Amino acid sequence: MRQALLLAAGITLATVRVASADGARAPVPETPPAFPGVLVVLRDISPQSQRVRFEAARAVALREDGPAVELRVIPPRPPGGENPEEILWIEGSPPAGSYSGIEVSFRLAATSAPDRGGNLELPPKPTRVELPFVVSANSSTVLAVALRSSVAPDSTGRFEPALEGRVRPRPTTGLLGLASVGHWNGVALFDKRTGALATVLPVGRGPEGLAIDGERLRAYVAVSGEDAVAVLDLLEGRVREQVPLRAGDSPRDVALAPDGRTLVVANAGSDTVSFVDPLSAIEIERVPVAGRPASLLMDRDGRRVFVLAERSSVIAVLSLGSRSAVGAIAVDSGPVRARLSGRNGERILVAQADSPYLTVVDSATLAVSQRVYVGAGARALEVDPRSGRIFLARRKTGRIEVFDPASFLPLEEIAVPGEVAWLEVEAEGNGLGVLLRDPAEARIVGLVGSGTATRTPLGGEPTALRFVQGGKVP
Repeated sequence: MRQALLLAAGITLATVRVASADGARAPVPETPPAFPGVLVVLRDISPQSQRVRFEAARAVALREDGPAVELRVIPPRPPGGENPEEILWIEGSPPAGSYSGIEVSFRLAATSAPDRGGNLELPPKPTRVELPFVVSANSSTVLAVALRSSVAPDSTGRFEPALEGRVRPRPTTGLLGLASVGHWNGVALFDKRTGALATVLPVGRGPEGLAIDGERLRAYVAVSGEDAVAVLDLLEGRVREQVPLRAGDSPRDVALAPDGRTLVVANAGSDTVSFVDPLSAIEIERVPVAGRPASLLMDRDGRRVFVLAERSSVIAVLSLGSRSAVGAIAVDSGPVRARLSGRNGERILVAQADSPYLTVVDSATLAVSQRVYVGAGARALEVDPRSGRIFLARRKTGRIEVFDPASFLPLEEIAVPGEVAWLEVEAEGNGLGVLLRDPAEARIVGLVGSGTATRTPLGGEPTALRFVQGGKVP
């Protein structure tokens, strides 16, 4: 994929200050709106010779029936590192209603070429984007804006930005990627082929683990700050309902049985695991599991679920049939992720935050068969179901390590620019989904060649990533 570098010329696309009503500059709050009713993504399509560094000072949404509504210009990333084709530029929570477009004012523009560097004269008026759109409380509207700047090549001249945009459509359901984003209090939907951000669905404070029902085209989200599980209708692109849990449950992860009739919820706040009927949206049973249960692994036939508690060195094994504990697996301290390995899921791989070893468990006998040294600080783990390759991300390493499934010897490394929150195979595109904390984005890298295929900018605090696979989840 062509990697046009949006910031290759040192372009800066935001500021940390806006203009107040009287023209004075006032600090932008560091915390953006909890749920952004509108998001503006920006792509620079200017010829390379015409690209400049610039900073936006202020942005407003133009109401059709009232005064303009202030939006927030998103602070830029620090200079250096990778440069995306598309960035999050503006966000806000204007009142629901119809809008005719947005206006952007600039506070700085400068040429980036070393032989003619210098500040440019700014546009005398705000730059308008004629773009009718509707804001709803039920989902974010994403505006895709393209910038084409014009600067005389033989002088510093005037910065003459031309902005045009469109409302980004939602991709078909089979092409969806989903990411829980804490800073937005929602779940972002994006096109897994192109990485294009499509919308955000509001689910409440602290969205975390995700599970997808590909048959019914639903998604389930553990919402820790609401003590609930949100149910998303992926076909209609809306929040269908919430399944209430108990006060203080703080659910962290969810796992869905293959038949879609039992949803298991790890409640870190109450040291319990809930069994929920997702079709009637009712909790039917709960089981105590000590140590802050925070991650779940469902076996392939949907008979057992393995519960990883972050303050324990034991994995609880629960039966979906009896909705009770039927076993336990002794592992190292701080298990964070577990994945099935082998053609028939005959092994369970367990990564631990507090141990430098990857624990290998026989899924039939629940006995530990091997401990493999991989290094300390595990954060994310994934297994490619086709090749069996093991992908492991550890804290503060700047890479994803790839291991052979038979020998557990390292095969290669995939460089990443920040901390990894989640790894998820996207089987249809032969890719590996990587959820990064900082910079906050979802990307897909090739399982062969490891090149980055797509990148999706996200709000801060992303926690979980899933893909719909042709309308189904493997």
